Amino acid sequence: MSPKGVFTEDARREIAEAIQAAERNTSGEIRVMVRARCDADILPRCGTDFGGRAYDQAVREFERQGMTKTRDRTGVLILLVWEERRFAIVGDTGIHAKLGDDYWIVRIVELKSYFVAGEYVRGLVAVVGNVGRELAKHFPRKADDRDELPDAPIVEDNR
Repeated sequence: MSPKGVFTEDARREIAEAIQAAERNTSGEIRVMVRARCDADILPRCGTDFGGRAYDQAVREFERQGMTKTRDRTGVLILLVWEERRFAIVGDTGIHAKLGDDYWIVRIVELKSYFVAGEYVRGLVAVVGNVGRELAKHFPRKADDRDELPDAPIVEDNR
């Protein structure tokens, strides 16, 4: 099944609503992206869910999607590479400086527990909520905060 078959309009709406709720109390910006596969020029390398091609693709998408342009460098991208059954989370420099690698590893383990059970949307919604709560602690919403990035998940069937 393709990513678009799993991430229906209702599923996308549910994820977008989770992102909106997560961003209510933080200046952080969260995006979710689902791709069928990594770009062909991203070479395979040894790695687990914590690295490898999915992480390299996430770093590329972070730049492509303009996520480095948020005011305080507070973007977070959650990427699922559907056909490769891999995923990654990338936080911008402002966020990563506060949270570090260990925080993202915990979120990856959390995502994996949902994905193993086939609960993709539920897992993304849960992790978005957890990331939003953590961002609110370190990056509370500012009086002049505005939504800098779209909340709708990006779902690409790039086969």
